[in-house]
Amino acid sequence: MENKTPNTGSSIQNTRKQCVVRTYPTGWTNTTERLEQKLADGYIVVMANPFDAKGKQGMEYILEKKN
Repeated sequence: MENKTPNTGSSIQNTRKQCVVRTYPTGWTNTTERLEQKLADGYIVVMANPFDAKGKQGMEYILEKKN
């Protein structure tokens, strides 16, 4: 996305990377490993939603990182 600054005409580049990571209920393999890695890499959580994981609740995270 590119924004124009009022009165100056200069443009500001506003780029961000996004990804989706799912975590799974206790007892599943690597329940939070991928989420932990992305957070350590500088991503932040911008939204989280529950989902059904074979009768148990998992979480889906939308992550974002500024370039």
